[in-house]
Amino acid sequence: MKSLAIWFTNKIQEQILQRATNKVLVCLNSIDDAEIYCDICVALQSYADKHGIRMTAKLSKKKYEDFLKKPDVAPYARTLQNNNWVDFDDKMTYYRNLLPEQSDETHLVLLMGTEAVKDRGGLADFYTLNPQKADRQIKDNYHQLIPSDFRDSLLNGQNFLTAFNYFYKTLFHYVEKDLLRLSAQIDYWIKQDMEEQEIWGNMFVSLPDIWHIPQIVDSVPPYYAVAKNIKKLDILEKACIFIQRRKYTKLSSSERKKLIKLFEVYTTPDKAHKYYPNFPPQKGIKSYDELQRVVLDFASNVELQGNRDKLLDTDYSIVDDILKTKIPKITVKATAQKIYGDPLTVLLTAYLSTATYPNSKDTDYDYKSTEYNRVVFKFGKIEVGLKGVSEVDKDTQRAEQWRRICQFAGGVVEFIQAEGWQFLNNHIEITCKPSEIFDPAQADALVTEGYITSKATDNTKVPFQVALYHGNDLVFLSDYEWNIRPDEDWLIAFSGIKPENSGDVLCEDVPFFIWPDINNIFQVKSKEEFVQAFSQVKLSRENLIPIVQQSMNCNAQEYVDELHPFHNLGKIFADFGNEIEEKGFYNAISNTVPKLIHAYLETGKAYTGKKITNPRMQFLRCFGNSFLIAGNMEPITADIMVNQCIVPPYHPAMLEKMVDRMIFLRAGAKEWYEKVINDETDEKLKETIARLMDLSYVHAGLDAVFSDSDTGERLIGVNQTYGYFSLYGEYHVNEHFTRMGTMLEKEAIYDDDFSDTAFNHISAEAKMIIRVMDNYRVTYGKEDERFTLTFVNPPDLQVIVSAITGYVKEVKQRSKNTGQAPVFIEATILQSDKNKGGRNYLSYWLNNMMDVDAGIHIETYLQYWHNYTDINKNIQSNTDIIFFMDALHEFGKSQLEFTKANFSTAAQNLVCRYPMVFLPRVVYGSTVSRSVDITQPQFEAATTHTQVLNYYKTQDAQNVNKIYCTENINVNMQREIRKAHERAVWVVCVDQAIDKACIRAIYGEEDCPVIGFSTGEGSFGQLNLTITTRSTVGIDIKERCRRRLRAIFSTWDDTELEKASDTCLKRAPRLDGVSVLQALNPSAYEINNFLGYLMLDYICERQQKKTVMIRLDSYRHWFDEKYSTITAKSEEKKIPDFLVIQFENTADGHLHLIATVVECKIAKECHAKAHLDKAKKQVELGLKTLQEHFNPASKAVERRYWFAQLYRAITFGNSEQTELEKLGDLIDGQFTIVWHGAVYGFWFDRMKDGEETYMDFQDGTEIEIHDVSQGGIQRILLDKAEQESVQLVQQIGAVEELDEEKTVDDEESLAVEDEASPTQEIEMQAAEEDADKATLVATIKQPTTQPEKLGVASSDELVLQKEESQQPETQILNNESPVNGTPRLENSLNSTVPLRDIRVLVGQDRRTNKVYWEFGNKQLSNRHILITGSSGQGKTYCIQAMLLELSRQGISSVIFDYTDGFLPGRLEPEFENELRGKVIQQVALINKIPVNPFLQQEMDIPGIGSYKEGSQTTAGRLADILCHVYRFGSQQRAALYSACRDGIEKYHENMDFSKLRKLLETSEAKEAKTVLSAMQQFLDSDLFDTASAFDWQDVTKRDGKVTVIQLTGLDRTLQTILTEITLWDAWYSLVKFGKKDTPFVVVLDEAQNLSFQDSSPAVKILREGRKYGWSAWFATQFLKGALDSGEISNLQQAAERIYFKPSGEEMSYVASQIADDKSEVSDWYNTLKAMVKGQCIVQGDRIKPNGQFGAVRPSLVNVTSIGARQ
Repeated sequence: MKSLAIWFTNKIQEQILQRATNKVLVCLNSIDDAEIYCDICVALQSYADKHGIRMTAKLSKKKYEDFLKKPDVAPYARTLQNNNWVDFDDKMTYYRNLLPEQSDETHLVLLMGTEAVKDRGGLADFYTLNPQKADRQIKDNYHQLIPSDFRDSLLNGQNFLTAFNYFYKTLFHYVEKDLLRLSAQIDYWIKQDMEEQEIWGNMFVSLPDIWHIPQIVDSVPPYYAVAKNIKKLDILEKACIFIQRRKYTKLSSSERKKLIKLFEVYTTPDKAHKYYPNFPPQKGIKSYDELQRVVLDFASNVELQGNRDKLLDTDYSIVDDILKTKIPKITVKATAQKIYGDPLTVLLTAYLSTATYPNSKDTDYDYKSTEYNRVVFKFGKIEVGLKGVSEVDKDTQRAEQWRRICQFAGGVVEFIQAEGWQFLNNHIEITCKPSEIFDPAQADALVTEGYITSKATDNTKVPFQVALYHGNDLVFLSDYEWNIRPDEDWLIAFSGIKPENSGDVLCEDVPFFIWPDINNIFQVKSKEEFVQAFSQVKLSRENLIPIVQQSMNCNAQEYVDELHPFHNLGKIFADFGNEIEEKGFYNAISNTVPKLIHAYLETGKAYTGKKITNPRMQFLRCFGNSFLIAGNMEPITADIMVNQCIVPPYHPAMLEKMVDRMIFLRAGAKEWYEKVINDETDEKLKETIARLMDLSYVHAGLDAVFSDSDTGERLIGVNQTYGYFSLYGEYHVNEHFTRMGTMLEKEAIYDDDFSDTAFNHISAEAKMIIRVMDNYRVTYGKEDERFTLTFVNPPDLQVIVSAITGYVKEVKQRSKNTGQAPVFIEATILQSDKNKGGRNYLSYWLNNMMDVDAGIHIETYLQYWHNYTDINKNIQSNTDIIFFMDALHEFGKSQLEFTKANFSTAAQNLVCRYPMVFLPRVVYGSTVSRSVDITQPQFEAATTHTQVLNYYKTQDAQNVNKIYCTENINVNMQREIRKAHERAVWVVCVDQAIDKACIRAIYGEEDCPVIGFSTGEGSFGQLNLTITTRSTVGIDIKERCRRRLRAIFSTWDDTELEKASDTCLKRAPRLDGVSVLQALNPSAYEINNFLGYLMLDYICERQQKKTVMIRLDSYRHWFDEKYSTITAKSEEKKIPDFLVIQFENTADGHLHLIATVVECKIAKECHAKAHLDKAKKQVELGLKTLQEHFNPASKAVERRYWFAQLYRAITFGNSEQTELEKLGDLIDGQFTIVWHGAVYGFWFDRMKDGEETYMDFQDGTEIEIHDVSQGGIQRILLDKAEQESVQLVQQIGAVEELDEEKTVDDEESLAVEDEASPTQEIEMQAAEEDADKATLVATIKQPTTQPEKLGVASSDELVLQKEESQQPETQILNNESPVNGTPRLENSLNSTVPLRDIRVLVGQDRRTNKVYWEFGNKQLSNRHILITGSSGQGKTYCIQAMLLELSRQGISSVIFDYTDGFLPGRLEPEFENELRGKVIQQVALINKIPVNPFLQQEMDIPGIGSYKEGSQTTAGRLADILCHVYRFGSQQRAALYSACRDGIEKYHENMDFSKLRKLLETSEAKEAKTVLSAMQQFLDSDLFDTASAFDWQDVTKRDGKVTVIQLTGLDRTLQTILTEITLWDAWYSLVKFGKKDTPFVVVLDEAQNLSFQDSSPAVKILREGRKYGWSAWFATQFLKGALDSGEISNLQQAAERIYFKPSGEEMSYVASQIADDKSEVSDWYNTLKAMVKGQCIVQGDRIKPNGQFGAVRPSLVNVTSIGARQ
């Protein structure tokens, strides 16, 4: 008898023994083995006969026929037939009613195979048995299947049975549980009469035949060991995981390499392993080579079935032994890292990346403790890119190409070595192999020796290793590949430095280069194009020495002092050229370069201060234009003026800047390395190098040159600098131009070797844009990540691209613990049509860098303007931010002039010369013209050139001069900036010198907007930034202050409130505008900050000293940890409010600063201590950080940058516009500074007058505390003099809590929701007094100006107009409702209306016809509704109006409140008043939600009965929810699913999330840790009351109540989880009791956050919910960006759809959804675009004018107000 048959027989016998009546009814089904049925019947018949029981057993006819078709079980089917155990009449339910023949007789009715019976309705009260029920009862106790007599025969039974259960528990975790197969296996053991040891071995050997798992033969763990520890079965688990390819779903190249390495290590001859070298005899695989091939192919999904079969027949013990082989730790960073850039940055990056390689289990190297004292760059075989070169010329071209690289790179290793590197007190020696690799003179030899090869590509590839040695011992080794593109600027730096055919050695040469077609180069738009164009040019050159010599021939003796330096300059330049050719640039840095610069300085000095003669004029022309590239010889022979020229890298002025830049980069890299070793920075090396490159950007070679103009000669500044080539002049349109390259702006070829680091490099300019976006988001309380941006005249597309890329990364970082927030950014780039190009660049970025699947939606439009008026025409309305880049600059209109300088020659001896600093004039007027000092006196060669030009012009040799560049903003651009406010909320202007006064001049004082300002932005602190918004914001600010002050000073009358709010408004312009704007934030504490800032400004002004208040929040980059060695705990990183600077001049005339770091706190005195403690920590952090930055004794590489930051902050913070003497000394560190800390506490309930001051300490830092009492506060706010008295207010309202709704009157309240309620803007205009008889309709006035996206009520007006006389309303008695009527309801709430008569008014169409949602109509396909539209268009108001109508008709509803819109006090007043006592708030944070997510739901099978779902179903459902929210991958889902399933099986109904946390913590799956990390916040929140249950039947009673599941205070991730789980709970409840005629209304706001995948509750509701009464309302702001097409398709199953005005990017899509065909899309688009607040398009079946129900055309509807519905 089969073991499973015995188990079933025993269970039936138990039923007989436990019978309550004399009739036992048993159903046995879902068994596909006739032998089991036969065994059970035979055994039960014997039992019945023995105990006097009557038995009727019947197998269904259909099942019997199925068995006859199977030869192996047909004989048993015939046995059943022969014993009359088959129901041939096919009337199974007949036997249910059979009665015992005698009253005391027991009758057993056994019906078998009932799953094949169609009519099972009468079998519900049968006791049902099947394998599924057996599974639930057996659980993990699989030994119950072993017959008891056989169990008892086992000698070591208990240990074996425990191990037996563990075995199958582990196995069934990976394979489908099948008790039939297991029982067949048990039957085999019984038949073979095996003992426990034999059975145990057979369980492992038979794995492939029965369970399709590889056999385990040699490594079977003893069963007694397994009985003690289930972990001993890990080999079984590993075999399952291996054969199911769970680790190889997608084999990466690194994983494949690891597998190969494992086999290599295992089969190493000198290593001893268990199964090597003799491969054990196997049925499947015969050798290690075959095993390696099979494993690799199997893991790579190659010939899967064939390789799986071979592995099944191979002892997994061998595979396991190989896979667990330990690979020896290596000291090699295996993957060659591609690296780009010039020789210095490449080698510095490679060295420092290697030296700071992070600690890893794969290496013994520890970068902080492993000693080394030698660094060797080991160069491999170099492939020079030679595309299109013939085979004959290759050797020559290889050498030539490499020589060109070496002319720049020569000596770079020695240059790096010269910095003096040390580590752990070891001096570091840096060398390279071969040592001559960068020697230009050795290029031919390197080709001959095979070091230099070539490939037919554009790029040159230089493979090399960085090896760290300690003595001769290799410590660490890493591989790199240097990719050199042909369009890199440094490659052409010294092209043509020696004249052709000049011989081996050049003696004297002061060159002037001629390029007749130089005009062409002024049309290029990128560095790449410049390099390409310049590389194709052959310049002619003139040696200026003979020209000068000839001009002196008449009297050479008189000019000997000038001739000699010029000859010397020529000689040294010739030496320099020779050294570049023979040894390379970096070698020349320490030899001929300083000599050349010195000779240039001496020559310049020799030419100034002498009497002007014609020969000397020739001298000055030759010197002033020496080394330049120009179009002709006229600047030498005729006049000094040069209309177009290029300053090349070998000009002494450019050389000086290049050398200083190299020294700056080298020193900065060393400083970073030292900080990393000492744990003083977290900044990445790549970021540091990029920042150092930015800081040392060479803006221009020379300050200016003379050019020709209509008014004579004039100075012109640099047009553009490409690499180390500076261009001066403009493109002459009238000249013919042929583009020399094939690229436009950024139109490079994007191949496999293209470096996309530019996209990811977040420059300072990009960070500036990101900060503006962040400020905007915070100011207006934006919860989403949606931006519409416009950039006007951006100088470089990379800044925009990297800013958007960086912002997306920032969003991901913010939302990493809460699920990915969708990002929608629409960026329009407007360039002058003179500056076209860039489409390829943008396309490459969008296609390769933006991950659409991750919820990122970026749209970029590149457009061009010709006339200024085109600018605003191309800016869409509702734009968030417009950026006007280089706002003051108009090409070709800059004015340069000499100005007497007061800088000393000390500046020229500075060690730190970068960044270049362009100082704005300290004093300015109210005009729109600004001046910037472009002279860089720290660079002597360029400064000498400037003095020579001035001497040529003025013959003034007594005074040192500098050059100011003045920009005048074009009047047309001024107009466009003003008009931009009609299109955008914020207008941002960026320029070197723009400031508040300039903006005021543009707008005019009367219409001046609120201005936010910051300075010191940009890569080297060169930029200013203004943020403006509409001037009417002042009204909002005043009202906000008034409300805040009224909340605090409750007894103030209107006069005092008006005076105080006026004071705030008048003083606001003195503050930074961002402070003002953030005071409008609807949810933040910014209004308190604003008041504090105003009062501090008043106090500082009262001191009557030269004071500048710097709002530190506008300088957040000062506190970036990568700039500082100061660290602080995360909770202590909040920066202080202000840096207050006072000025004094010392007795010796030096600049002296008094700096005070200030923090303001506003609170009640009872909270003073807590606020002061926080404030002192903020001040301490500010002091430490700023003292480090602004230390005049600092030796930091970047100190000049910080001094410039301070200079600009003081200059533009100087609100009085007074000249600050000696301020320029700041730049060179020529100042002294003392530091103080202060805290101003404004304690509103401190019943005193005035201010008390005392000293306090914070960790040894002395801080001055100012306690300002209420009297002092009132005096400031009311603008009263010190001697004037004030009336103290005893009862102070809320100070620290923004609880405005409770502290102001209703008529004063401003909406603080994202959507302003239309009722707040309703103006009653009913002509009749009897409002009950007047029918009112809401219509909307089109606003005259675009409303601000502020958290205040819009200026739109909803006007209620009396409707024309309507037909009398009639009672609806039939199933159809009249078209123009509504049911007449009783005045009392919750009159129960028949469902068929319920309809919901939406509003009126253009013809004033009422538009209804036919909620109760039986012909409606479902009662679901989709409501979409952008924020603030009236969705929430419409939902409340419709819910109220349903409530009046007795329909209850449930709301999942994501947005706090249904909190008490936030609901519409009419809604709240009418439903008073009917709105039930279920607050998740307080009450917990009474739902058990782990509950195994009871499922009902009609005609069969109910059963509890399996643990795997419950676990899978919960895993799906959490995977949707957290974006888990398949491996993470598997770990989560396993933990849920195991917990349910272990704890049953007591399972909860705390137990899930423990299961994840103890899980061996590595993915469990990432799951646990992501879910930490959710698990901590403890939101579910798993011991209770939601009474959904009570919720859905026809009593009109509204249940709000309040999700306030939870982040979006937790809200979504809670909603999805609760929906599932409601679903299963309604499946039991729900009916289609009992509506269950559920409102799901922010529905885009839910899952709409096929397995989600939302889709289940949409597809099947109608029959259970579901009416789901899905409200969302957007569709296309948040959901994929399949999810949107699911959502569109809602029968009713209401579209409010969508956002711009959604408009086309929504129009296409409304339109019946493509021809209508444009019309609907225009309709949507013209819609205003309160209007919507209603789409869905309705009652037509003829009374029939069916499809109608969508209607534009004005939503009827709640009041008009009464």
